[in-house]
Amino acid sequence: MTRLISLIFCIFALASPALTDSAIPDRRLSVERDTDFFGGDLQQIFDTTYQVCRTACLTDSLCRAFTFNSRSNACFTKSSVTDRQPYQGAFSATVTAQSPETLARGAQRQGELGFLGARDFTNATAEALALPGRHTNTGLTAVELLQSARAARNNGNTLAALRFTGMALGQTDAADLWVEYARLALNAQTSDTGQRRTYRQQAL
Repeated sequence: MTRLISLIFCIFALASPALTDSAIPDRRLSVERDTDFFGGDLQQIFDTTYQVCRTACLTDSLCRAFTFNSRSNACFTKSSVTDRQPYQGAFSATVTAQSPETLARGAQRQGELGFLGARDFTNATAEALALPGRHTNTGLTAVELLQSARAARNNGNTLAALRFTGMALGQTDAADLWVEYARLALNAQTSDTGQRRTYRQQAL
């Protein structure tokens, strides 16, 4: 277990994973649930999925946010966020660019981790992009979320602790939270064998 956590720390001790020339995405998301970013549309895509909407925004250098309406399967990429409105079933995300220093450090770090293969970095990138959508923000601050995670952990509820930590991580992208998220995923208590396998894969 100690070796596994050490491996995870080596991968995520930068700030956030993904692929450009480094193992870190050049842009990352923070997702809010049941929120509509009103106005500022760049593009409208209908009869689509959240994943397609996310990709459409991340591959457009002008896109700073998007709203995906899960009720109508409609995507609206945004040039800016000027107004937030409650909307049941909407998932809205803001885009934050990684600093050149972080990307350069990621590329250097990737070169140092010769015992990992290209698939490991691809999987890390996929996890970094998927996590914000898996644990969407409920309006709490990162500090409040981490307090809730600590309380859940102290009560033995590892799944709740995992969710709260994932939500905080979606906001902060902090390296220490990636390690804590992995630790919680490895120790997630569930009777579902398939779900335990999924948590382990996410942790790795």
